[in-house]
Amino acid sequence: MAIGSPTTRSNRRGVFFQQQTTVPYNRITNVGISQGPIERLVDTGAVGIHTAGYGGQMGAELTISGVSDFEDIQDQILERVRERPAKATETEELAAVVPAEEVGADDPDAMLGELRRIRELLEQGRSIE
Repeated sequence: MAIGSPTTRSNRRGVFFQQQTTVPYNRITNVGISQGPIERLVDTGAVGIHTAGYGGQMGAELTISGVSDFEDIQDQILERVRERPAKATETEELAAVVPAEEVGADDPDAMLGELRRIRELLEQGRSIE
């Protein structure tokens, strides 16, 4: 059963052993759909929600299977993802990195300061996203 809130998408599954997976919209990087030959016969499909290493796994972080309106679900999720700003997975300190548009290409001092900030983060072993 797929459920969600204004900021997350969740999926519950299982009868005897129940699991719930929740993925924040601002961590979603890709939403794919798939439909195998048997799914085509019964007019269903699956929606795979991917994140950038958030759960530490290679495949989809969350898969909603056996749904007939899988393309609509994909569109709805992508629409919500576009409404939210992306969020760094490491720490909130990365928010201090100023977007390139705000630095100004004609201000060498500001650009140098930003490059120094990026270098400090890289030396600490953090990534810039």
